[in-house]
Amino acid sequence: MIMKFVLICVIFFLCSCNNRDNIDETMIVYDFSREINNEKISIDDIIDTMHVIKLETNDSSLLGIIVHVEIGEEYIYILDKFQGGSVSIFSKNGSFVKRLEHGEGPKEIIHPHSICYNHKNKTLIVGMSSEVKIFTSAGDYIKTYNVPFYYNDIIDYDNGYLLSQLAGQNNQKKFSIIQTDSEFKINNIFYLSEDVVECITGYSFCPISEKCIRVFQPFNYNIYSIENDSLKLNYRVELGENQLPMGKFDNYELFFKEFTQDKITFRGQFAEVSNYQYFELETGGDLSIIFVLLNKTTGEIRSGAIGEKMSEKIILGSNFAGTYNDYFVKVFSWEMNNYSRRDLMWENIGNTPKEVVDKIKALKEDDNPIIILYKLKDVSTNAIEL
Repeated sequence: MIMKFVLICVIFFLCSCNNRDNIDETMIVYDFSREINNEKISIDDIIDTMHVIKLETNDSSLLGIIVHVEIGEEYIYILDKFQGGSVSIFSKNGSFVKRLEHGEGPKEIIHPHSICYNHKNKTLIVGMSSEVKIFTSAGDYIKTYNVPFYYNDIIDYDNGYLLSQLAGQNNQKKFSIIQTDSEFKINNIFYLSEDVVECITGYSFCPISEKCIRVFQPFNYNIYSIENDSLKLNYRVELGENQLPMGKFDNYELFFKEFTQDKITFRGQFAEVSNYQYFELETGGDLSIIFVLLNKTTGEIRSGAIGEKMSEKIILGSNFAGTYNDYFVKVFSWEMNNYSRRDLMWENIGNTPKEVVDKIKALKEDDNPIIILYKLKDVSTNAIEL
């Protein structure tokens, strides 16, 4: 299915510490309304490679709900909600290495809300309230930075960092992205000006390169990038007449009252690798999931939903945790496995590798989750039409 890109020019003001304005360039509108109603493909048919990493379970390595996963050269870093927030380190084969010490001391962490791994410096960055703590790749403490504001997410960017602020934090009326240098001195502040769903969540980051970061938010149909020290509105997703309107909701009750059976929205599950952009959409009522794949070279769109094959339930029933090289990274827990046991015939494994099947079937209630890495085939058949 070919999508014709609609190119429109928009003006977007960048408010920085120097009070200078930048004009946004071309924005691309992604109209997914036809694709989500057409014949669906099975993600099982387009998986090129799938790996699973079973995280070791013992008294020291128990994990809560996993919030984020970072993968470095040697280790896997897990941010979870254990004891109000913790950061654990595993080897790439899943062996437990250590958990960062919990507490209020200079080498300890308390209530961390974000992590990132700096591949250039080979350091682990842990975000907490108005502090940033730096550790070696093996989890040894290096330094603490105090920042003069609260924030809720962090990522390394072009010899410095980007920090995301919620609307309402630091008396800000709008969401903002703060750009700092390597010592966390502020260089720029990017304000995102459109109405947003304030009660749900802040903006998240998706790294494209060292100098290009995508910025997106659940239930918000605009996707930005910060590149060359400028904020650009790159893409806008359109889902047709049943699209849930983007707006301000005072609480979850009002949000779900609007999110009825006939509505569909972008659920904030977005990732990008060298050849694909991946979006997950959600329908109201039954909260079913539709994935949309956009080939970055051809512009071709493929979409699908959870079906009967094992890989579909594993991937679309798992939580996104990021990307690693050209792999998408998801987290699969026992609760998801238990759900699958009730309505999934194990012989319907499709192209799922046997090692994946065996590890998932062996997953027990008290076990730590499984990390799933999968890479997609290049399934393009047509050239882009502009």
